[in-house]
Amino acid sequence: FEGCTCRRGECRTNNCPCFAALRECDPDVCSSCGASEVAVVAAVTDGRSFSSIHGYGMYAREAISANEFVYEYTGAMLSQDEAERRGLIYDHAEMSYLFDLNEDAVLDALRSGNKSKFINHDSESPNCTAKVVSLIHLWYY
Repeated sequence: FEGCTCRRGECRTNNCPCFAALRECDPDVCSSCGASEVAVVAAVTDGRSFSSIHGYGMYAREAISANEFVYEYTGAMLSQDEAERRGLIYDHAEMSYLFDLNEDAVLDALRSGNKSKFINHDSESPNCTAKVVSLIHLWYY
């Protein structure tokens, strides 16, 4: 992958070949965009509140533009078989944070996820979509 030649601050749009390919900018090949300094993992200021209908939910404290990155969904990587097993338990407890990555893998955010697990969705009129993105950097705290 050749990376991008974006100017600093102009990545994260469809004009950036990395963003368009669902890849994080790579500091080894993206020299002018500032990728070597920091990777963007959360773009919006968020909050969390409780609803008697849906439980906890995450919301944006500012307007989100179309196609803007919102949050990285994190969790433990599971096989589909293990996700099915856990899903039965979670459904009984009415608490599930399973996210299908593909036909083989599922993320479970119940214990090791971040605040993104509280993002609720409207299945009839969705205003947010999930994309699987190739990341270069991983940080553990």
